[in-house]
Amino acid sequence: MALNKKNDLYMNCPMCDCELPMGGDEKVGEEISCPYCETPLKLRKSKKDEDKLILEEDF
Repeated sequence: MALNKKNDLYMNCPMCDCELPMGGDEKVGEEISCPYCETPLKLRKSKKDEDKLILEEDF
């Protein structure tokens, strides 16, 4: 599942809450690093809503 919704073009970092611009071609499981706090993140499906993608810390 790739990001393809207009409201998914920006996601918030779960550590510093900054808004991260997304390219739109990211896929579930892809590693992303927050450019502000440098936290390693992974793009995952939400446990509550399988159609929603979230960023989680990947320590």
